Amino acid sequence: MPRVKFYPFNYTEIPIGPCPAFPDGRKLYRPALTAKVASPSGACSELCIVGVDSGADYCTFPESLAARIGIDLSNAPTTPGLLSTRDSINQFAEVQITIPLDDKTPALSFSVLGCFSKAMDDCDTAVLGNCGFFDTFRVLFDHRARYFYIEAPEG
Repeated sequence: MPRVKFYPFNYTEIPIGPCPAFPDGRKLYRPALTAKVASPSGACSELCIVGVDSGADYCTFPESLAARIGIDLSNAPTTPGLLSTRDSINQFAEVQITIPLDDKTPALSFSVLGCFSKAMDDCDTAVLGNCGFFDTFRVLFDHRARYFYIEAPEG
């Protein structure tokens, strides 16, 4: 059996400006990391901030990212939008995701059937969800310490 290790990642600080509920503003901390998202061939890719969200059904990306990494969604299978406004359609296509782990370990690379949603274009970030990420990797969250851990083969 191959040896595995939990690789640590810091939560990302997200400053929220003043608003009626929080007149002095606020800082939120979210499990997020930088990953390379690529076309199935790997020929085109882009670095993206991806949230690690166990409440998300799919690994979801901004629809605009598909064109930037050379994925044609014109004939992609679809579903009605679940996380967005009505009349939104989510399109699915294969993507390659690469997450750097540490200096001694090869990056974690895997393929998923990614969901591309116009609703994600406004924030221009992506989400790693249950189908394709949590059903493949064990992830531990330590919100108090502001770390999360992804299990992957050691070295």
